[in-house]
Amino acid sequence: MGCFIGGQVEAMSFAFGEDNIVLIVDFPDPVSMAAVSLTVKASGALHTRATPLLTLDEIDEAARRQVTFRSPAREPGTLGPGTRNRPCRLTPSVTDQAVSPAING
Repeated sequence: MGCFIGGQVEAMSFAFGEDNIVLIVDFPDPVSMAAVSLTVKASGALHTRATPLLTLDEIDEAARRQVTFRSPAREPGTLGPGTRNRPCRLTPSVTDQAVSPAING
């Protein structure tokens, strides 16, 4: 479809919802994608969001890598680190209630 900074547009679709157009673009590296993204956003003409996609081989490699991680300790009844050990509130609030979506016409 189109080619820029070594990137190739693989697919373009129009969509309903939060995004109007979805592009799948293949770039040789993340820095090239960042350069295009920064240029487009700086123009102010479009609001963009980039979501890197991984191939099956990349996911397989990620699954094989050993990662050292220890979950931060939590006291029972707290929200965890960074919350100053405030107690959990289990009663629903207004924002917890289901809201029917508005239909834009």
